[in-house]
Formats: sequence, structure tokens, C-alpha cells
Amino acid sequence: MTIEISADDAQLLESLVASGEYDSIASCVHVALSGLVGEFDAAAAAHIEEGMAQIERGETLTMDELRTSLEADKAAWRREHISK
Repeated sequence: MTIEISADDAQLLESLVASGEYDSIASCVHVALSGLVGEFDAAAAAHIEEGMAQIERGETLTMDELRTSLEADKAAWRREHISK
């Protein structure tokens, strides 16, 4: 795979490898991507924990309430994103 990066990013990668912190640019990119996945996992876990806490507190919706809320959200999104 080939990707294009900015000159600044290339310089940063090269300096990280030159410092000895990473063996290669590929290993540096791998570590960076792994960090992104970890951040996403942590954010997802936080949302799940909050959702479970809401359920435990009884902060749930009936199916009809959920359907009404989703329809309102969809209508608002369409007003914002779809030009007439």
C-alpha cells in the first residue's frame, strides 16, 4: 500500500526513527494506528458504561418513545442536510 503524507508528517516520522524510538517508519505508523484503535475502544466502553448506568437508573424509553425520537432526529437531519 502506498499513501501520501505531508512533508511535516514525513519529517516527524523520520525524526522518530532517527531518535531510535522506533525501528522503522512502518513500526511508528503501526503504533500510531494502534493508539487510535485503543482510543476508540476506550470511548466506546465509556458510552456503553453510561448506557448501562442509565438502564440501572431506569432512564429507558418505550419502543414508541424511541421510534418518535428517532423520527424527530431523522427529520431534523434531513432539514439540515438535504437542500430543497
